[in-house]
Amino acid sequence: MRAILLGAGLSRRARMPKQLYPVGSEYLIDVQIDILSSYGYRPVVILGHMADEILKKARVDCDTIVNEKYRDGMFSSVAKAFSQIEGEDLLFFHIDRRIPARNLIDELVSIAGNRPATLLCDGERIPPIYIPYSYGEFLAESKVGRLDRWIESVSARTLECDDKRLLCNGNYPEDLKRCFDSY
Repeated sequence: MRAILLGAGLSRRARMPKQLYPVGSEYLIDVQIDILSSYGYRPVVILGHMADEILKKARVDCDTIVNEKYRDGMFSSVAKAFSQIEGEDLLFFHIDRRIPARNLIDELVSIAGNRPATLLCDGERIPPIYIPYSYGEFLAESKVGRLDRWIESVSARTLECDDKRLLCNGNYPEDLKRCFDSY
């Protein structure tokens, strides 16, 4: 299983590349990669907008995939991951969301079986999103166009969680500060 860190977007609302948001003396992208690596995963980062600049500034100590179609939205990055990574189940994390504790991720994967699964906190589906390899082709052929709608369309399993910090979404500069300054 591979952990995929989705970070290809434009970051328009944040007014800066979210990947390069400073967390202590490091960039957010590197902190997220380090967490996933410490859990035993071999992370892959999907970049798009400003990929070259991000790769020049950040450490990005893992495999990367560049999604040239990043303007088509997150769904295009998920499809790109499945087109580039053969034969492995994928766990998708968002660059602007906290990464849950390892035991919560393990529990999510265990309840999934051979189905996609996601966390559910206060009625909201939140990352990570587990998608078995067997769903990759189905996802790539889907016309839904949005990851959240695709997850709904396949009746993904959910795991209730009560860690409210996972609801934090770093869309705007003040959100990035609230979500990650104490990371």
